Parts: sequence; structure tokens; C-alpha cells
Amino acid sequence: MNYHIGNMFTGGLISLLIFSNGILSKFVGDSEAVFIIHTLAFLSILAVKLFTRTKIKEFPTELYLYAGGILSIFIISLESVTMKKIGVSFTVLFLIMGQLTSSLVIDHFGLFKRSIHKFNLKKSMGLILIFTGIIIINI
Repeated sequence: MNYHIGNMFTGGLISLLIFSNGILSKFVGDSEAVFIIHTLAFLSILAVKLFTRTKIKEFPTELYLYAGGILSIFIISLESVTMKKIGVSFTVLFLIMGQLTSSLVIDHFGLFKRSIHKFNLKKSMGLILIFTGIIIINI
């Protein structure tokens, strides 16, 4: 599978996720929606593991590797609240701004034992163009 196409598909799914989570939270409340979403995620992966008869591998000891589970609670909560206030498109636009900024910092400094990819003029020009586009869309 082409990873670029897969990532574009995933990006589309994120918009649907934000929309459906926001609507669910309107009906049941923000924290309740997060609970339902994570319970369904757990049950879904459990069903996949049972269906494929695969075992869970050994758990790593580095605690920061588990941050995704905790962070997802905050991300889904904030996206649900934000979507109700400013809509899906603006929520995704600001989400992209935050993702780009933090990923550039992680790459530049090689955080979390990742390889270093220095921030350069080409990346800064791309970032400026994206941020300009976000501002134009918001006007």
C-alpha cells in the first residue's frame, strides 16, 4: 500500500472521527462520550485479537510509550468541545497546525529516541504557507 495514500485516507477518517465524537458528546456529554469511544476501541481491538488468534506482545518498560492512551482522552475531549464551537474544518485546521509544529520540534531535536531531521528554510517556508492558508480560510 502506498503510505501517502494511506495517510490521506487516515486524515479523512480523522475528520469523520472528530465529527462523530462531537455529535456523540452533544447527546451523552463530553466525558461520557470519551468513555464510550475508548470502551468501543478496547472491545474492537479485543475482537480483532480473538478473531486473528494473536497474542499481545511483551509490554515495554518505558513509561512514555503509554502516553498515547492518556493523551487520546484529552485529544478526543478537546476535539469534541472544539467541534461543537467552531466546526469540523476549523478544528482540523488547528489540529494540523499543532501537529506540524510539534512534529517539527520532535524531528529537529530527535526527541523520543527518533532520528534527527533538522528544521531548515524549506520547511519554514512550507510551514509559513500552511499557516497563511489557515489564516485565509478563517477570514
